[in-house]
Amino acid sequence: MGIKHWLSALFRRRNQISDGVPEVMGHVVDEHKEKREIRRGPIRHDTLTQDQLKRVAKLRNVLVEAYPMTLDGWLDGFLRDADPESEIQVIEAVAIVYQQLTQSVNLTHDDKAMLYGVLCVISASGASDKVNDKIPEGLPASTDLFELYCAARSAGDRP
Repeated sequence: MGIKHWLSALFRRRNQISDGVPEVMGHVVDEHKEKREIRRGPIRHDTLTQDQLKRVAKLRNVLVEAYPMTLDGWLDGFLRDADPESEIQVIEAVAIVYQQLTQSVNLTHDDKAMLYGVLCVISASGASDKVNDKIPEGLPASTDLFELYCAARSAGDRP
């Protein structure tokens, strides 16, 4: 292998973690029309508790069809969160609503991915008419999804 090829491969490996997601997620053009990198946030925690690790593994299993990230990728994301426990609780509530809805309505793989995305948006910003056109057919509007999410969150439900 030539030195250029070897250095290129080394550079690519150094810019990816074990989940295969690059540190540079993409690019945007700012208000001054300058191209900027979008990077992953820093790792803020060395580890999660044993309980958190088990819960994240369960979340991954419940949501794998909608969000096929590796377990390493899930863990990496929570290690980068300012408050992993709070974020795990948010996704647990999302997963509860996701389970309820996918068990009551027959959804395609793409519909499940869209539902998960809508639930993540709702968990971060509340009900919005802007996501109603993204909700798969046969499912409630965003206001009802938000109520389901809030109920699961306040109850502390886990999948």
